[in-house]
Amino acid sequence: MLNISNGVNLILDEHGRIQAEGLKSLPNDQAIEIRQLIKDNRGVIVEYLNLWNRAWALADYVDGGESIAPYAERAARMPELNRMVERMRSIENVLKTVKTPKNVHKKPLKPAV
Repeated sequence: MLNISNGVNLILDEHGRIQAEGLKSLPNDQAIEIRQLIKDNRGVIVEYLNLWNRAWALADYVDGGESIAPYAERAARMPELNRMVERMRSIENVLKTVKTPKNVHKKPLKPAV
């Protein structure tokens, strides 16, 4: 899951399509901007969501989860999990720089007097 904006979370459905939960609650102009952001960054968003799903499953395995593997096997997978998390963070940082819709949380400029 990726929180792309206030109250808008992105997930991949079972067919690999991006679903935007909470998009309908936004004003129309903001929803249009978010849809455009998703369209413009589809590749990196899909990469992030795939990583998130794999990291979640791997974290469950490493933590013990339902099928407890020997400690040495679980510990050996930690570097892989750490690489996934680092890549996810780098994607988040890229999206933060491009995901500022024009009308979200900005105060109108006051004319100079």
